[in-house]
Amino acid sequence: MTRLLIILFFLTALFDTSFGQKPKAKKPNVSATTKTVDTTQNPIKDTAFLNHFVRFYADSILTIVDSLSNDTNFLKSIGDTSIFGYGKFAKPEHKIRFPARPLGWTSDFEQIFTSDQIFELDSIISGFEKETKNEIAIVTIDSSSTTKEEFDNLILTISNNWGVGKKSLNNGITIGISTGLRKIRICNGYGIEVKLTDAETKKIIDDIILPEFKKGNYFVGTKNGLLTLMQKVR
Repeated sequence: MTRLLIILFFLTALFDTSFGQKPKAKKPNVSATTKTVDTTQNPIKDTAFLNHFVRFYADSILTIVDSLSNDTNFLKSIGDTSIFGYGKFAKPEHKIRFPARPLGWTSDFEQIFTSDQIFELDSIISGFEKETKNEIAIVTIDSSSTTKEEFDNLILTISNNWGVGKKSLNNGITIGISTGLRKIRICNGYGIEVKLTDAETKKIIDDIILPEFKKGNYFVGTKNGLLTLMQKVR
């Protein structure tokens, strides 16, 4: 909390209304009344003090603010506890954080599908959900949003945070794809694992999805893998 108050003080100084304004047009010489401020009581209202402070310490202030904005412990201490909020899986040089909400049954953040292909995948999944109550989410991740090492954890985290599957049944499947990282991860809920083992899931990836991906047929590979998964858990 102390650090937050420090930031607020610095930001107040940075945004002082008289700092950085364009010069105003000259006015006729007239007598002016100067208002003095008791800085011992309220130094924040002393414009001269603030301008002097900013001129000498602006770079240091910005360095501190930038440092704290990348300090995950600090961000969590002021209430931003979502991993999507402080970008655990995002590279620090990227300003866009990974979205905390799905775009539909298919969230194509890597933009490997056309709008018609997304509509077809969503329609297939929606019909399957109505028939079986099982939920399937497809999410594609751009390589700028994570790393190969963190990809698997990210897909698992997305599955949990998005709540894929009915809570009482734990019957969700999340298909995570990153063509840029050359990674695929399928996360099955506990209610799915009784029908579809990890070994069977891996076989679907290796035998159904990857052969099409290697030919650049991302939609065909995804759709075929999706239909095979449905057949296994129906």
